[in-house]
Amino acid sequence: AIRQETEEKSRELRWAKKNFPEDVYRHVLWSYLLTKEYGPDFAQIVTNAHEIGSYNSEEEMERDRQNNRVGISYAVNNIP
Repeated sequence: AIRQETEEKSRELRWAKKNFPEDVYRHVLWSYLLTKEYGPDFAQIVTNAHEIGSYNSEEEMERDRQNNRVGISYAVNNIP
């Protein structure tokens, strides 16, 4: 449910705003919501596992992991 909610919200914002950073937003929001629901350790494990076997370049995967860390940090520090 969290992943679906994240996908829908990021798609909605992409259509509403030109040049919206959908991928960044999706990773930050997903990791944020996972952290709020299940804690930072779980969120880190799930989001890292998501990158395994990805067709993205190593650079893209690192950027995704960084965005996931941002979302986890926001959740841990109660940044809305």
